[in-house]
Amino acid sequence: MARVARDALVRSWTRAQEDDSEGCLVYRPSDADLPPARAPRSGLELGADGALRELTPGPADKREATGGSWELDGEQLTLRVEGGPSRRYGVERADEHELRLRELG
Repeated sequence: MARVARDALVRSWTRAQEDDSEGCLVYRPSDADLPPARAPRSGLELGADGALRELTPGPADKREATGGSWELDGEQLTLRVEGGPSRRYGVERADEHELRLRELG
């Protein structure tokens, strides 16, 4: 796989779990037209400065944000969420339509 352009990751992403495949998580730009979901969708906001906001479903059907940081090394994305373990992903696709992440062990 070719080196991933860091700028392609910098934006707000919403999880499109209906497009996930085994071991692969799919995100769409947060302004994309996604079908309704039963609960609030999770998401990632990846800032140009390396700041991360992870959005997860919370009580009362509202999303909760947790801060952290992110780093890209080649095609490996590392997310560091405050109070949680670091998570590593292989970036399979990153463009204006989709962010596809392969979970790494």
